Amino acid sequence: MPEWITSGIIDKVGQVGLEIHTNGISNDFEELSKLVDLMRNLNKVGFRLISTSNNECVGKAADFENIYFNLLEAVFYKHK
Repeated sequence: MPEWITSGIIDKVGQVGLEIHTNGISNDFEELSKLVDLMRNLNKVGFRLISTSNNECVGKAADFENIYFNLLEAVFYKHK
């Protein structure tokens, strides 16, 4: 998706749905940074987060307290 943003092809898109997998990246700063950068860059080109929900198909993540889901559904809509 970063290539879509830099190439400008994302300008032809009105809505983006993502399934975000955070398992394994909670302690990986580089991977977390990529995810944050993607969200920032989507925002810079006009997309706004309009919906999120936990994908509960695999249960909660292996975090310290076992309280977080590691799969997230997110929908972004281009604000015009």
